[in-house]
Amino acid sequence: MGTYTPIDKNQRPTLNDTLSDAEADHYLDCPSADLLTRAAAQVIDLIFCSIGWTAVFHLCVALSNSVAGGDRASPLGALIVQLAWGLRVAFVVTYLTFPVSRFGGSPGKLLLGLRVVDEATGYRLGLSRTLLREGVGKALSLASFGVGIWIALGRTDRRTFHDLLSRSVVKKVHNP
Repeated sequence: MGTYTPIDKNQRPTLNDTLSDAEADHYLDCPSADLLTRAAAQVIDLIFCSIGWTAVFHLCVALSNSVAGGDRASPLGALIVQLAWGLRVAFVVTYLTFPVSRFGGSPGKLLLGLRVVDEATGYRLGLSRTLLREGVGKALSLASFGVGIWIALGRTDRRTFHDLLSRSVVKKVHNP
């Protein structure tokens, strides 16, 4: 077993720490993204999600046809249908949360030069805050007939409900 060695308080920060700090400072200085660019990123994400959703669906149909003979009423066919739904939901949740917490934005946002960062520090959101933002915040906004968009239209910083809930902001870091 290894031995515990306390961190030296005089130890110099690593290159990765220095670069993360510089990136966070840069993101704080960037302007907030406008709603039109955010909507375009959402459309790109919707296209990518629908491609993945359809691919998982067709994979499960092929599995159902080969294993259960296409009979969805049989116990094995019903299990494959449930598996298909579970895999599709898992795909969408992973698509929306992993890139935001790891890279600072969904693929659509990254393609358009947007980053989702902490409003106070400029650092990327952790996984729990990303789940709060992408899952709970967007679901509540959709369930309340798009109240998140109406909130953004009434604010000068154009932050939506899920941004306010997760204490995040979408920044435009460069022109694509």
